[in-house]
Amino acid sequence: MLRTPVVVVRGGAVVFANQPFLALLALTQEEAVGAEVMELIGRFVVPEQTADVVRRYEEIGAGAAPVGETWVELRTARGLATVCVRTSPTPRPDEWVFAVQDTPGMADARRLTEALARATPALLASSTEDEVLERALDVISAQGFASATLFVEGEWLRHGPLRQDPAAIAEGERIFGRKIQEVRFARSRLPHVDRAFETRSAAYHPDIFMVIEAIHPPELVAWMRARLPPVPILDSPVFVEDRPFGLISVMGPRLSPMAAASLELFAQFVGSALEAVRERARSDERLRELQRLQRELIARERLAAVGAASAQVSHEACNPVGAILNAAAVLRHERGLSGDGAQVVSIIAEEAHRLDGLVNDLLDFARPIEAEARRTDLRRLASEVLEAAAPAAVASGVTLELSAGPPVEVDADAELLRLAIRNLVRDAIQVSPRKGRVRVTPAGGLQAAVSVEDQGPAVAAADLPRIFEPFFALRARGSGLGLAVVRRVAEVHRAQVEVEQSELGGARFTLRLPPPTP
Repeated sequence: MLRTPVVVVRGGAVVFANQPFLALLALTQEEAVGAEVMELIGRFVVPEQTADVVRRYEEIGAGAAPVGETWVELRTARGLATVCVRTSPTPRPDEWVFAVQDTPGMADARRLTEALARATPALLASSTEDEVLERALDVISAQGFASATLFVEGEWLRHGPLRQDPAAIAEGERIFGRKIQEVRFARSRLPHVDRAFETRSAAYHPDIFMVIEAIHPPELVAWMRARLPPVPILDSPVFVEDRPFGLISVMGPRLSPMAAASLELFAQFVGSALEAVRERARSDERLRELQRLQRELIARERLAAVGAASAQVSHEACNPVGAILNAAAVLRHERGLSGDGAQVVSIIAEEAHRLDGLVNDLLDFARPIEAEARRTDLRRLASEVLEAAAPAAVASGVTLELSAGPPVEVDADAELLRLAIRNLVRDAIQVSPRKGRVRVTPAGGLQAAVSVEDQGPAVAAADLPRIFEPFFALRARGSGLGLAVVRRVAEVHRAQVEVEQSELGGARFTLRLPPPTP
């Protein structure tokens, strides 16, 4: 006795239904025979699948789709049941046999479940989000299924990693004119996506072309229909931190709705793995921030101690240095001073001037800095600094340049900015060779900035972490305080100071300031 529910349809109406079929849907023979197929579909197929089943039935009847298996969720006498409907033609024209079965796909679903379960530890050990997704698709592909990921970007969807037919991907990229991962699709074209996120359950479609026709151009759909079979597809939603992240799409001829539960659980594991990656990244960032704050605290404590010592030394050295300079000036005017004596006096004066410069640097570094922000023209300040530095530049054989341009307005302390630019220009002059150039470039825009470039040696990579530390000198006779002062000026203005290779061949120091308030 045939126990498989079977119904024969001719011309869009039922002409035969066996007892198992009648029992499955709780119909009498009189109710079934002569009933329109469309009426039965609307009555027993769940609303979410009605349109797809109608379309599938019409395509089979018109010869536009191959016969085979279709998974459908029915309202049966036992409640909702997911069944596999096998379609076969009869020798009579316009007649079809539909057999309802609920056992195919169990073995494939079990194997897929086991494989996905084994892969979970590797997912949780992944170090990046891409690694999580790539590993997930590798597991699915190893079971003989094609797969893809879709990211949710507001009202749009975008492909992530793929494991699909390479020729189809290449053809799609040719038609779109860019990488598939760069193409975005409107979520509104795929209503089942929002339903999947609302219900947190996988959405099954018996024919992948029912999905891709909604998002791909007809040219690509026609190409795929001519070369690829109409396989089923399952879209499982992925949530990260309780928000929709995307979808894992699985497709293949052996895919059945029985795999939905396994893929839903796997998608949850993928979401957990993505959350773990993000949490590790946040932990690493918090650790880096803590280390940065610790370094800043240590640096501030050291700076405070250095500042106090510098103030004391400057105060104690100021008067003796002045006395030495005055004595050297008197000796220069003494008559009868020998050549060797005059040379010694010159050395004394030169070293005293250098010591005087160091004392001034110490005073600049040690004094409390508080910015009084006012609207200031950065270009005018740079011009004034270059004018004051001109004698030193001439003595060193260095040419000073100010890039042309309009005024650059900033809200800053003019005196402190002048001090920072002066230190940068002075250092640039001192490191530049004779006939070298020092270029100063004020710039406006979203973030105002002033750059000072030279033709001296570039800053070695090993020196970059310490270049703004007090007393870390790049020159043998430098004080190591000029750049430390520049950094202090930047800090009180909530600005950044950067160093990089200059187009002139040396270093370029850039002080970036916040834009002026409207």
